[in-house]
Amino acid sequence: MKDGLCYVIASWTGKRRCQDPKYEADPLTYVREHLLHLQRLRHSIDKIVIYFPYMRDEPAHITQAIEALRTSVGPSVDVRRRENRGQSYGSFHDAYEAYRDGGYKWWFFIEDDYVATQDDFDRIFLDLFQSEPGCSMSTPLNVGGEWPKYGYVQGPGAGIGFTSADVLERIWAENDGFYREAGEADYDIADQLYWGYRFWEQGPVIDTRGKYCFAYQAGNWGCSIYHDPSLPLIMVPLQHPELIADPELRFRMKNLPLSPAPASYS
Repeated sequence: MKDGLCYVIASWTGKRRCQDPKYEADPLTYVREHLLHLQRLRHSIDKIVIYFPYMRDEPAHITQAIEALRTSVGPSVDVRRRENRGQSYGSFHDAYEAYRDGGYKWWFFIEDDYVATQDDFDRIFLDLFQSEPGCSMSTPLNVGGEWPKYGYVQGPGAGIGFTSADVLERIWAENDGFYREAGEADYDIADQLYWGYRFWEQGPVIDTRGKYCFAYQAGNWGCSIYHDPSLPLIMVPLQHPELIADPELRFRMKNLPLSPAPASYS
């Protein structure tokens, strides 16, 4: 992509909210599948950065598997470790801290268990980002609503977002990043809200509604289709690879249209 695109994958090798036998057998399975899937799609990613937080009492075979992955990937992929703080959003923070001087104008943040389904998906999110003056992030899913202690917040309903270095630099100048000072936790909605809030302060958060639908895995509650399922599917969770093989299956899933749209659409 012109001016450079850094694609950041936040991974985790510990217990997850969604039970999946293939993950329990191989905690690196989502990262492996994610990288293979990227190879099948057309895109303009210049650098892929994968972060694995250290686990408390990390099993030796996990450490060895991460090191083996580090040595097996190509030069455009960096595998890094970090302290386990702030969930996926801590990985996104640390990635920008480490690569902000690398000359990348565009940034795509994503968790390891979601993949795009469309060729040139990065261009799709760039075009969406540039379609709204002052946009701070484009994402598959924008959930706007009132939250205790935060008020009205717009932000991604999954840890996925496309943004620019200009937006990130403003966030760093005003808040020294979007890293919430939180300790280890299995899951804490406050981390997600804080991340989204930092972007919403900079401008509208725009999602794919009206253009694409999005398959979202909500822990063990199952997978739902957000937006109009008659639209092309933009992203799917790797807990449901059957959606990659046969996107028509989305018509059999629960649909959440999200109406009315967040305030930025009015």
